[in-house]
Amino acid sequence: MSARKGRKLVERVGNHDPYWMSYVSRVTQAAALWLRVRDLLKMARENLADADAEWEKLEHHLQNFSMHMVRKLRDHTTPALFRQMDDVTDWVNRPQDLSSNPLCWALLGSLEATTILLGSMKAARSIYGANTLRAAASLSSQLNSYQSMAFLAYEEVRSLMALICEDAVPKSVELVIHEVESGPILMVRYEPNPQRDFD
Repeated sequence: MSARKGRKLVERVGNHDPYWMSYVSRVTQAAALWLRVRDLLKMARENLADADAEWEKLEHHLQNFSMHMVRKLRDHTTPALFRQMDDVTDWVNRPQDLSSNPLCWALLGSLEATTILLGSMKAARSIYGANTLRAAASLSSQLNSYQSMAFLAYEEVRSLMALICEDAVPKSVELVIHEVESGPILMVRYEPNPQRDFD
């Protein structure tokens, strides 16, 4: 078993609450979007013309990505339930009420993060108009707040998994979503504790 030392292990998470999938997906998407917004803010400080173009590009991407995820959700839920989905935030905490399909659980988390950022972009533009630097700074601040809130929910789940992974270095435990042929599955990734005897 000594070969396990020094590398991260990835194992399937067994029985779990459906919202775990949504939370992990939401944090993953928020982290990726935060990088885009950080780069946008940096660009706005250096070259406003490029920042304006990048703003439009990001907003267009978010609109298309949101529509893509909404179409996927529509295809994997019943029409009656889909029509009830006014606020995606309400469904993130109880995704099993929308569908028994884990794909939908993951989509809800990604969709929430994406639509939150898209709404924040539109709000920032309406407040700051053509001042891309101030709009980008506001957007970055809003996304930081959202990411902190999303991470608190994720951390609750991650800490539960840290208790289960007895042979893990405590701070190394993280939850990830892997795409397999049957759809997304929740996995736990961690670094084995070298102090434990695996033999």
